[in-house]
Amino acid sequence: MVDLSGVLGDRLENTLAKARKLAAQGELPAAAVAYAQAAKLMRQYAESATSAEVKKKRLADAERLLAYAEQLRQGKVPAGGSDAARIGPDNEMTPDESSYVENARGLIRQAKVSWDDIAGLEDIKRFVKESYALSLAKRPEGVGLPRAANLLLYGPPGTGKTLIAAAISKGLEATFFACKVSDMLSKYFGESSKLIDAIFDLAEQMSPSVIFLDDFESIVADRDGDSSGAERRVLTELLTCMDGFESKSSDKLVLVVAATNKPWLIDEAILSRFGKLGYIGLPETQARRRIFELHLTKKGYQVAGGLEDFAARTEGYSGREIEQICKELVRTMISRANPDLADVAEKGKQALKDYTLRTEAIALESLDDILSRMRPVTGKDDLRRYEIWMERR
Repeated sequence: MVDLSGVLGDRLENTLAKARKLAAQGELPAAAVAYAQAAKLMRQYAESATSAEVKKKRLADAERLLAYAEQLRQGKVPAGGSDAARIGPDNEMTPDESSYVENARGLIRQAKVSWDDIAGLEDIKRFVKESYALSLAKRPEGVGLPRAANLLLYGPPGTGKTLIAAAISKGLEATFFACKVSDMLSKYFGESSKLIDAIFDLAEQMSPSVIFLDDFESIVADRDGDSSGAERRVLTELLTCMDGFESKSSDKLVLVVAATNKPWLIDEAILSRFGKLGYIGLPETQARRRIFELHLTKKGYQVAGGLEDFAARTEGYSGREIEQICKELVRTMISRANPDLADVAEKGKQALKDYTLRTEAIALESLDDILSRMRPVTGKDDLRRYEIWMERR
């Protein structure tokens, strides 16, 4: 299994340092063993490459290390040393700049969610609109205005933080970069920091832009404790890019929106990079009604009774959980309205194509049955933890 945690790169670097030291001391048999171990680690390191070019180069480096180990084992030391002795995890061939730009471009998403799809959050909407205005409006002569501040969204899981970021992007008619930090740490291991630099450069070129950093706590959790070297490098590069753009005189808008379920893991130095902390809590009654409307009546399904009754029964559930409840309600209704559907399926594809599905009103009793089996993930103790953290701000 490929080690994507940062430990592999550190092991490779340490093994090479040991091998060089042994060779310099003239302990050739021991140096040969160390270089052979480094070759094995380099082959594993090749599996984490983000392009065929990088993988090919690392595999070639592994072969050179192995050949050098064999030379040392035979007591043969090349005059002037060997190129293999200068191989390391930090100086192997990497994709050229265009490769990183293409990877950054691959993170661009088409935002389809608008502000109309987001209930409430008027303070966040106003903050974003004012940030946009600061980047475009004419400035009074001799007056220096602050740049657009970054936004940190926090709250329980499933409350729609990603949707809000997408809505911000569409509302600003901005390029939307959807970056899941945990994926970047694994998929782009060893090269995440260079990708981040490319993202910020491309975002500036395609301004106005929104860079959405999901799973933000994955690189800021315990940053002074057990975080890996890869996480520290990514965090350093991210903060450097944020600070660097803040210091620029450019009037282009690049808004960083980060999302986290665990804001208490983020220290003050990092929080200071965000001009607005937005709490995204569990949906209130009207928001829950809106979610049921979007996923049921707006899609053509009838509901027995009012949506207010559905909203009243789902207090404490997140938006994502209510969406799942709606899907289960539809499946239950379809099964009840079409008791012969499984029998028709056994008759083959053509029979199903000729079959017309029947629908009926979704009953409140079905909701009660589903809720008895699906409890909300976020409990009162979890909500209290957010309250305590907010009180300490």
